[in-house]
Amino acid sequence: VLAAGARPKLAHIIPNFQNPAGYTLSGAKRERLLELARQHEFTVFEDDPYVSLRFEGSPLATMLSMDGESVDYASSFSKTVCPGIRVGYLVGPAELIARIVKIATETYISPNMVSQAIVHQFSLSGAV
Repeated sequence: VLAAGARPKLAHIIPNFQNPAGYTLSGAKRERLLELARQHEFTVFEDDPYVSLRFEGSPLATMLSMDGESVDYASSFSKTVCPGIRVGYLVGPAELIARIVKIATETYISPNMVSQAIVHQFSLSGAV
């Protein structure tokens, strides 16, 4: 696609245990994707809700840790704290986060306060 002249702005990637196949992107493929992102100037949106669900083998480095310039990172507490809690987080440039916060507060209902309080307490306790 890139060789044909397509110029994507974003690649949305679920690198660990992608649902429904359960596929995990290898370290070499992560490196190659980041190389392409730098070369073709697109952002990798690393959607990583399953990162903590590894039962065997060593965890792979996040693409965010490999290249903080080309990657925005999102994850969820729904898979690690409590299913259905619907609280997540985003790591990226401050201006991107500010734009997303503005859009989110104008277009959808945020997670309820109980869910947010549960995640807050887990975070303070060091359990997460």
